[in-house]
Amino acid sequence: MPELSNRRTFLKTTGCAATLAFAPSVSAQHQDGQAGGEGLPRIVAGPYLQEVAPDGATVMWITDKPCVSWVEYGPTPALGSRMQNSSHGLIDAYETTHRIRITGLAPGQPCHYRVVSQEIVRFNPYQVDFGERAQSEALQFTPPLADAGRVAFVTFNDVHQNRETWARLHQRAAEEPFDFLALNGDQLNHLQNREQVVGLFLEPCAAPLDGARPFVFVRGNHEARGRYARQLLDYIDTPNGDYYFSFTWGPVHFLVIDGGEDKLDDHPEYSGLVHFEPYLRRQAAWVAEQVKTDAFRQAAFRVVLCHIPLLRASGASAGYRAPIIDALDGAGIDLAIAGHTHRPAYHEPEADRDYPVVIGGANEPENATVIRVEADQATMRLRTILTNGTVLEEREFAAKGD
Repeated sequence: MPELSNRRTFLKTTGCAATLAFAPSVSAQHQDGQAGGEGLPRIVAGPYLQEVAPDGATVMWITDKPCVSWVEYGPTPALGSRMQNSSHGLIDAYETTHRIRITGLAPGQPCHYRVVSQEIVRFNPYQVDFGERAQSEALQFTPPLADAGRVAFVTFNDVHQNRETWARLHQRAAEEPFDFLALNGDQLNHLQNREQVVGLFLEPCAAPLDGARPFVFVRGNHEARGRYARQLLDYIDTPNGDYYFSFTWGPVHFLVIDGGEDKLDDHPEYSGLVHFEPYLRRQAAWVAEQVKTDAFRQAAFRVVLCHIPLLRASGASAGYRAPIIDALDGAGIDLAIAGHTHRPAYHEPEADRDYPVVIGGANEPENATVIRVEADQATMRLRTILTNGTVLEEREFAAKGD
């Protein structure tokens, strides 16, 4: 295996210069209800797919001006249906982040769509002035069959807002078909503002997916840092609105776990503004219930996605995650996928952790990895691949059943 940099070297490639390379700034909104800026509205990130299920999907995108938005969709390129989002009788309006759930889709059948946003130039109580429209090209995705016999997915971790790493990972992943991308934490160094989320995460992540394949977001410890970290859920969609959740795709049932921070809650670095120990205890209780569900027990394979490796010795805050490992041990987990260390590795099961853990490399382009997993009802195959195509790890798992 080539010599690989450790997790601290990302500062060399993603320091101050990188944080300035944002997408075009999102226009300011004035208190008098008049949008700022000149020119036509633009879509600056997306559309990108979230929470794709057999009968529905969430479509999200970002505009540079406040708009009212909708999705036009249908089973053919003629589209024919239109969906908007409303809450408490009010259609979402004067927004720059747009989230619309399409429902009633036919599993396994193509869904054609485009997104449309119309600028709201002035939004007063009794007069609303509309401006020009921005819309995407016609796009297409296919929701999975509920009983799909196969799934293929790829995992990136610890990109740390490195644009070249994003590009190289996408290029390597695209060499073989896959159903979705799992982002396993630390795509950003921290979160300070909207422009950083849009320009250094959403745009380079979503553009190569072409609105055709979703990404599944797993929060890393760096995404819990910074003044804008509390707004991150505005830009992603999960089944329950939390950073930890479960879903099934084909023969695999997934548990997505938020591993919290890598230091104790009272560490000076956090300035007394984190409370992960009780949060992780709640997740452990949730995991203990999840592993009893039919969806979990009847799956051919069970995979855990968590940024910080779910190992007994995983840093100063390992004790916070120990109850989660206790809940997973003996439950029938086939594989846990992690990042965080920036060094690719594979940990065999141990006496008090009966599942293997694979860790992806990062974050400089030559050290970053694509973890590719393919599964059918009988076999699951894992490969860890450097961006130059070198295969670092290759494993095969047989279905264990309930």
